[in-house]
Amino acid sequence: MAAAKALGHRIKAARDDIQSRIALPDSLVEDMAQANSFRLYVPRSIGGPETDPVTAFRAVEELSKVAGSVGW
Repeated sequence: MAAAKALGHRIKAARDDIQSRIALPDSLVEDMAQANSFRLYVPRSIGGPETDPVTAFRAVEELSKVAGSVGW
């Protein structure tokens, strides 16, 4: 959750770019990847955070608060 909240300012700064490109900027994708945003459900046994479903949902919700398309 802390990582998702920390990305808020980056997402907010990229909103216009997201809208005009209809895609996430590469730099934002890299930041989200470093925060494990794309690997929330990956098991620990293969290097993931193995986030429980409720926490994962809340993390995606936090990202989506700033720009809904980021949650997709």
